[in-house]
Amino acid sequence: MSQVNDSISILRHMTPRRIWNLFLLRLSFSATRILKIPIHFGKPASMSIEPTTSCNLGCPECPSGLKQFTRPTGKIDLGLHKKLLSQIDKSVFYINYYFQGEPFLHPRFLELIKEAKRSRIYTSTSSNVHFVNPKKALEIVDSGLDRLIISIDGLTQKTYEQ
Repeated sequence: MSQVNDSISILRHMTPRRIWNLFLLRLSFSATRILKIPIHFGKPASMSIEPTTSCNLGCPECPSGLKQFTRPTGKIDLGLHKKLLSQIDKSVFYINYYFQGEPFLHPRFLELIKEAKRSRIYTSTSSNVHFVNPKKALEIVDSGLDRLIISIDGLTQKTYEQ
């Protein structure tokens, strides 16, 4: 049932322009397969934004927690985020706000979500939820975040280390 509700939520974020863009992307895919040459129409329909590269954990498989990035670390600037949204809001209907960092370590993460929601974009993130307490949980709901994926890699320290 949750998949049905999630699909309905995604559909609510569609506009005629975004639907047209999806049609163009599908047309590109089909034309490329038939003609065996790259053909591209349309603009991106979804994207991933990394709010921060910081993480509070030290997971052995993750460059973020181990501080082993080969690229600059930091957090996305709100001005840059707003500018990015203004450039993509006609075609993008889905943004994943995570990659390797813990999104809730960005001090203004929920503002990023609210800004995307003002552009009618479906928002998703993944978190270890170490920083979520009852007050923060209400703030998350109030932000309009559409999907929160809770990442748990072990119920105890012992099972985590295996």
